[in-house]
Formats: sequence, C-alpha cells, structure tokens
Amino acid sequence: TPMPILQQSEFGELTYNITQPFAVTAGVRHYYYDARVRLDQFGSITPTVTEAVSDTAQGFTPKVSLSYDVSKSFMLYTTASEGFRPGGGTGPVPTAGPLNCEAQLMTEYGSPSFVPGPITFNSDHVWSYELGEKFRTEDKRVTINGSLYYESWIGVQQVNALSSCGYVYTANAGNAHVKGAELEIQAIVVPELMVSANAGYADAALVSSNLIDAGFNPGTPIQQVPRWTGTASLAWRHNLSNGLTLTARADSTYITSRTDETFSINTLPSYGLTNVRGGVETDRWSAVLFVNNVADKRALLNTITQDATNLPTFNRVVVSQPRTAGIDFNYRFGP
Repeated sequence: TPMPILQQSEFGELTYNITQPFAVTAGVRHYYYDARVRLDQFGSITPTVTEAVSDTAQGFTPKVSLSYDVSKSFMLYTTASEGFRPGGGTGPVPTAGPLNCEAQLMTEYGSPSFVPGPITFNSDHVWSYELGEKFRTEDKRVTINGSLYYESWIGVQQVNALSSCGYVYTANAGNAHVKGAELEIQAIVVPELMVSANAGYADAALVSSNLIDAGFNPGTPIQQVPRWTGTASLAWRHNLSNGLTLTARADSTYITSRTDETFSINTLPSYGLTNVRGGVETDRWSAVLFVNNVADKRALLNTITQDATNLPTFNRVVVSQPRTAGIDFNYRFGP
C-alpha cells in the first residue's frame, strides 16, 4: 500500500566558546509530518477493508552539547538530544468473521468492551545522552573515536503478532532503555594503505509495556537491534605517473543475532559479509571491478509478515544478495 509521508523541518544551531578550549552548542529542530496510508484488503476468508488513515504530528527536538579541547589532538564531549520517528498506518486487523482477533485485542488492551482493530501507530521519541572522545595524532595518521551512550525510548514501535488469529500490526509497545558503546579506529599504516575498524555494543530492552499478555514484558529485547556490530576495511591507493590511480578496497561487516516477529518471535542468526573492489580512476573517470558477498552467504536479514493471515509453519525471509560480480564505470561531464 502506498504510504506518502510529508515531512517539513526547520532547525538552527549555535556554538559559543566559553573559554578557548571549552565550548557549548545548543540547537533545536521543529518538525511536522503527515503520514497517510490507504488500507486495501480482499480475500475469500479475510475481511474486506478499504480505508484511508493518516497520522499527523509536530513538535520540537532540542540538542545541547559541551566540548573540551584537552589538546590540539584530543577532545572530550557530552551531548543530550531528542529524536523522533514518524507514526503511520498499520493493519488491518479483523474484529469480526471467522478469523476474529477481537478477543485477543480485548485481552492485550485490558478492555472489557469492544476494541477497534488498530489501523495507526504513533511516533516514538528517544532522549539520547552521550559521553565521548575524539583523538587524532598530530600527523593525522591515526584516529580513535569512542563513546558511551544511554537512551530513553518512549512509545517504541514494534511488530505485534496476534497468535489467536494470525494477524500482525505495528504498535507502540512501551518504553525502553538502551545502553551502549561505540569505538572507531582508523590508521594509515603506510602512505598508500588505510585500515579502519569499528565496533558497537547495544543493550536495548523494554522497561514497561502498553500491552497485556503480548510478549512485550520488561526485559524483552527491542526487535532488530543486535547486541554487537562490527566492521573492518582495508583501502589502498597508488598514484601512477600518467595520471591514473590504482584503487582497491575490502570490507567486512558482522552483526550478531537479533529478534523479529511474524506469527511468533523469530531469532535471526548472526552473520558476516565481505565485499571487495578494485580498479583505476582519474580526475574524469573511473572503472572498478567488484565482488559483493564474496563467500556467497545467505544471511537472514529480516522476516516479513504475510499479506493476509500468518501461518505458524511458514515464514517469508529477506536474505542477503548472493555473490554478485560486476564493473562500475563512471564518467564526470563538465569542466
């Protein structure tokens, strides 16, 4: 179903040096969005639904940051900021007919009376608090950036499966806390070779639930948030005397297991993918051979719910693109 989203924003930021090494930055962003969706569903055993819905919201998201330059090469900083994600349309969930979800909806929403099938979900908001450092050697050959962060996530959007009837919908499941860390290292080993690596850790779980008996209990991991992520790359460039530059790059990505939900909660296994590319370039054009997913792995990226009712014995899974080789040729026109 098409879902056009209109988003408008205005933002501003101001930095003031209290002293030469100490600075404060303050900013604010005003946002407005209108998310519209048309729900159309037809079938022999599923109810017919044709409905247009929308979710509209506006507000302000602030940001405050303090930074201290310990030296020309080393900086400490702390930041507090708010972010949001638009809401939208979901469902439809039948409340009558042979595949009736009404009883489970009444249970999950703790209501003794009729609960309409959900057709929209609200935006979710997150307050992020970060403490970090940025370091670069004076010769700019080595860069090390690290941070610790804590996030308070309000109204987390999650996929909720109604096991009694096989339908799913997106709901604001509750509130969550995220505690994590990130580390990034980049080094020029020799003048033509750069090594980069970064690692991330995130402990993201619900601390409260808006739904009863829906599997969203305090401590439930947030869907599609892996505990560990990591990347590593090698990049090489060699200038030739005739204006050509030889280039080569290899990069690997690793992601640990995470959860998703269709009929029930699924655990997607960890995976690692490697890509390589190499070629030649000038100021005007480039030609690069590439091989993506060198090991031809079938990484399970996410699961997808059925168009109508879900079945406990059948899942649709999005997998990584198989090994793909080709050539990229680019030419820049103009002066």
